Amino acid sequence: MIVPYVSPSMRLFVLKTNMFRQYQLIYKRLMATKFPDDACREAFIKAAICKKEATRLDHYEECRMCLPVQEKDVTVPDEIADLTPISGVPSEALQKNIAIIQKPAKNAMQQGTANTKGFIMKYPNDVTWENPLMGWISGANSLKDVEIRFPTKESAAYFAKKNGWKLFIPKETPKKRVKRGYGENFAWNKRTRVSTK
Repeated sequence: MIVPYVSPSMRLFVLKTNMFRQYQLIYKRLMATKFPDDACREAFIKAAICKKEATRLDHYEECRMCLPVQEKDVTVPDEIADLTPISGVPSEALQKNIAIIQKPAKNAMQQGTANTKGFIMKYPNDVTWENPLMGWISGANSLKDVEIRFPTKESAAYFAKKNGWKLFIPKETPKKRVKRGYGENFAWNKRTRVSTK
């Protein structure tokens, strides 16, 4: 392995660039934060320069607690806006397509539950046929490969209703998680035990 030579001036340049980025981040945090008095601001700057992390400062936490909370009223419209006239989707496609909202399935190649949070909205593949020349499977539904992710079921349903799509939400079945110990892999009365012969 060949290690490239880095001159001292280049090392100094990289060090100064990293310091500049850190100070730039501190300045952005400082500008985005409202302080009740100058003592809090000075303590924030000192802690940010010394510790490189302003969030660990105890005085800053105390000042943050005494900041006034800004309450904003959020208005949610009662009627859902209809976007079908301006969406450009033909009316035939709206009538035949039914959006399915469900939880994403776990990846078969992984044991974890990553990317299974939230909900996905997809369309079923209704009519398919085999291409006589190459044997490829063709379909007339252009939305069959569309998968849109949403954090909640309600937001997905709201999006579908706003666009004038029909909905189908299958019933969720709760999964039973059985906690097993590592020693059960070697139990004599279980099928998990594998003979070495």
